Amino acid sequence: MTKTMIAAFAVALVGGASAALAEAGPDLGKPFSAPRVYSAPSAVAVAPGPVTSDADAVARLQADGYRAINVVRGGDGAWHGTAIRGSAKVNVHVAQDGRVVAR
Repeated sequence: MTKTMIAAFAVALVGGASAALAEAGPDLGKPFSAPRVYSAPSAVAVAPGPVTSDADAVARLQADGYRAINVVRGGDGAWHGTAIRGSAKVNVHVAQDGRVVAR
């Protein structure tokens, strides 16, 4: 009797597990969808020369591929803050001459 109950329990357990796996598995009836390809950020026109405003500093960072930009002008005349490039949040520095440095 005990062996029969254990065998019935094992069959029920395996049957339930395979049904759960079948529900969670890929839908083989649908065609394969290609992975998404993300294009580079649209080009931002940046005037050559020194950076003179917050908008100039943000434009330099956008042109270099950064997003979610948060910068403030420091006492040294350069802009310091954070931005996201790809999937990484980095510290950024925009010098008065327009150089962009990630730190």
